[in-house]
Amino acid sequence: MAMTVATRPEVIDMDRKMRRNIKGRDLQPGGAPVIDQAGALCLRLSATGERQVLLVGSRRNGRWGLPKGHIDPGETSHSAAAREAFEEAGIRGEISDAILGSFLYSKDSSANRYRVIVHLVTVKSIEDAYPEHGLRPRAWFTVAEAAEAAGHEGLRDFLRGLPGEIRGM
Repeated sequence: MAMTVATRPEVIDMDRKMRRNIKGRDLQPGGAPVIDQAGALCLRLSATGERQVLLVGSRRNGRWGLPKGHIDPGETSHSAAAREAFEEAGIRGEISDAILGSFLYSKDSSANRYRVIVHLVTVKSIEDAYPEHGLRPRAWFTVAEAAEAAGHEGLRDFLRGLPGEIRGM
């Protein structure tokens, strides 16, 4: 059963739009596409009861970010987020159907912009064997630490804007 996350009306509206947008591309000013990706906010409680978020390092530049990636045709953003959490970090968990929010970022190597549609993943297990094991680092941070460590301004703003019940406040 998926965890319920309180969402604002505009997030619910965005959820409906994203599910209809099969190609995952909109145009930004100037004609370059904005490409939709799915991201996983993997959340766990530490041994001391502190809420922690998992960040993974980029294979290209080492910047810290959420597990994220493309949404396959016909795939929902929440199933893509669950897939990316496992492929990039070995995380298995309970994923929310609801979109927690989104953020934009650009890659140094592309004119495209990417919109990451984020779903909350409550971590149930952390696997040692997963497809990208050894290709990128993974580390746990408090939400405040993650907001400082994140490699993209859009992700930093997203993390700073998380509701108090997720931040642990």
